[in-house]
Amino acid sequence: MPKTESGRDWPRLLGWTVVPAAVLITWHVSVRLIDQPWLFPPVTAVLEQFLHPLRDHYGLGSLLHNTLISLVRVALGFTLAACVGVTLGLLLGCVRTLRGLFEPMVEILRPLCPIAWLPFAIAVFKLETLPQLFGVAYSRTILDHVQLGMVFILFCVKQSRGPGEDALRKTLPG
Repeated sequence: MPKTESGRDWPRLLGWTVVPAAVLITWHVSVRLIDQPWLFPPVTAVLEQFLHPLRDHYGLGSLLHNTLISLVRVALGFTLAACVGVTLGLLLGCVRTLRGLFEPMVEILRPLCPIAWLPFAIAVFKLETLPQLFGVAYSRTILDHVQLGMVFILFCVKQSRGPGEDALRKTLPG
């Protein structure tokens, strides 16, 4: 590869400058062609939003507020899934009858990639939240931000119980 006296790799340097420039130009041209800024905002609007994260965006709240809500949803969904998944894994590891009942279903579903559950959960539960499952439209609690689709993470957590369950079987009597 051609190098300058300073040792720089010119093709690599061009790649780091030409590719981002091409992406920005394509973005700009696409914005002009589509002409729907709420669907496909211009580069300047995105940069402005990053520079002012507390500014309201199209009446949907600020970037910072929406980011925090998303982080809370992910944390609550994972915590709930971890609690249920670990508990279920321990029960299946300790109670042979329970393991015998659920293991065939688990083994049939095991080959599915965990991320493949997400579209299924979204399609089945749409945008329903945990309180809506019990008939409460708006509970004014943090549970209003936990969507039912997030609960499908528990299958992923439960699937990772294998080594722990084997170690538990070896150490516990019975």
